[in-house]
Amino acid sequence: MMWTDGTRWACAVMAACALLVTSAAASRAGPTLLVDATTGEVLSSENADATWFPASLTKLMTAYVAFEAVKSGKLAWNGPLALSDKARGQPATRIGLKAHIPLTIEGGVRGMIMRSANDFSMALAEAIGGSEEGFADIMNATAKRLGMTRTRFALRRDARIQRGEASDRIVREPVND
Repeated sequence: MMWTDGTRWACAVMAACALLVTSAAASRAGPTLLVDATTGEVLSSENADATWFPASLTKLMTAYVAFEAVKSGKLAWNGPLALSDKARGQPATRIGLKAHIPLTIEGGVRGMIMRSANDFSMALAEAIGGSEEGFADIMNATAKRLGMTRTRFALRRDARIQRGEASDRIVREPVND
């Protein structure tokens, strides 16, 4: 199945909703910021400029960068996505796809978004950035381009320096991607 602009938009909206639902319980533990997307009015804010460590944002940025890679022609939705030993060895949530079963870029993105699959996230990072390090650089450049100037993505082993602020998540201008 080819993804249309509407399908990608719906997927992005579902991912954002999932992030809101899963982070609702944790909102007492970290910064929160709720903004009306049409007016920019801040509806609710608590410690919006406090530094925090955004795990789910990494998956959302991975999806965004994957969409960009497909749009630019670097990757194709129906193209193969290799699962390296490093990708297969990721902790926590993973799909655990058997070695002989083929995976496409589209399947990798869907699995990462719907199941929060760390193995598929790593495979996408390697496919797009050439390495985990290269992908972290791409995510940081993308965040900067989007105006997320206080967000920093880091390697898993450097997770203590991955950070951001809730107020950095607001897209202040339309993104025509």
